[in-house]
Amino acid sequence: YRDLWIEGHIYPGMWPFTVLEKYLEKKYVGNHADIITTVSQPLANTLQNKFHAPVYVIENGYDEDDYCQDFPPYFRDMKKRIVYTGTIYPGKQDPSPLFAAIASMAQSDKPMQQKMLAEFEVLFFGSESDWLNSLIKQYKVQQWVKYMGRVNRVNALRIQKQADILLFLEWENGSVDGILTGKLFEYLAMKKPILGVGVSAKTSLGALMEQAGVGLAVGKDIEKITSILRELLDTGKPFDIQPREDVIGRYTRRKQAERLLELMNGKEL
Repeated sequence: YRDLWIEGHIYPGMWPFTVLEKYLEKKYVGNHADIITTVSQPLANTLQNKFHAPVYVIENGYDEDDYCQDFPPYFRDMKKRIVYTGTIYPGKQDPSPLFAAIASMAQSDKPMQQKMLAEFEVLFFGSESDWLNSLIKQYKVQQWVKYMGRVNRVNALRIQKQADILLFLEWENGSVDGILTGKLFEYLAMKKPILGVGVSAKTSLGALMEQAGVGLAVGKDIEKITSILRELLDTGKPFDIQPREDVIGRYTRRKQAERLLELMNGKEL
């Protein structure tokens, strides 16, 4: 299970198909599975309460081969950049605390505004979102925050590598704790500063990015975000990172495959 089937956090299903889906899950998983795997302990707890088969955690991860290559620069200037790559789900992921912090800094004094215009931008790469464009206009941050369109995976990795901060957006909601999206592991592999907006350090996501030594889970704390942005503009570094190879290395595809093979060989059954 990458996500839960019946209790999915993005799409809860539609009646009467949910009745059929519950039947199918019980028939094929509940009656026939020898092993069930999922991506986090909270999801494992949910599944273990439903099924008799043992449930194990094999998290999302990344392919080491994608990060062995050199990444030629995508940008040709030296601006300080916060980058987001991928889909944003309206009403579930909320970058507005970041936009509020940018707006506050720009209004604080004229020199700061000029510095930001010359040296700073926030770029979103992915499917276009009218909701996101409206939010950017609502906070009047169009001068700094831009939607850049879709890019292929190679360019997405180049963009991530050159970014000063990788923006991570997730649900700050205990009811969806345990949704460890693959994007986080891709970011971890880059070993760049990760800013978790809408992410609490008490959730699985926030705890992992901080444990890995590369991220800060700031929730919706506008003052904290503002402090990080000022530090980025003043020193070139938003916050110190100390990537922990022992943590990040757990999430390679090789490690995941070895874990699954152990389970299939019955070593932990």
